[in-house]
Amino acid sequence: LSLGVTYVFRVTARNSEGLGVTSSEITATPATTPEASSLIDANPGDSEVVLRWTSAFGNGLPILYYRVQYKRATSSTWLNWGDIENIQTTVTGLDNNVVYEFRVFAGNALGVGQVSNVLSATPQAVPATVGGLTAVPQDGGLIVSWPAVPGASSYVLQHSLAGQNVWTQE
Repeated sequence: LSLGVTYVFRVTARNSEGLGVTSSEITATPATTPEASSLIDANPGDSEVVLRWTSAFGNGLPILYYRVQYKRATSSTWLNWGDIENIQTTVTGLDNNVVYEFRVFAGNALGVGQVSNVLSATPQAVPATVGGLTAVPQDGGLIVSWPAVPGASSYVLQHSLAGQNVWTQE
């Protein structure tokens, strides 16, 4: 029998005298636990990671939920984040600058299906405010400098004319 295909069944009893009356018909659809989803995004933020995955095939039954699990990359113990009804969630309460791994299982009325691929992400806080900004006049210009900010990978420098609130990005 094929998963997800509806079949009709009936039964007739038989003995040495012959066949009895055929039963009424019933319908049934073979099913099993869902196939695996595929994690497609693990986008880190400040103490959180936003996850997105593909819809799973229910193998004859509708998908009821997606079980999201996570762990520190250095751990062997998976933790349940929750059973989610859609294909996206934000895992919060994570420690910044720690590598986490994530996976998803689809669930239907028969249980939890196959595991997805695993993605990793490292939550990171936004950088601190730049302090110690200095501008030193040079012939025909200025040299603007500031001390490095831990965790910053680049900087956005803007300028405006004094007394105006119109900013131009360098």
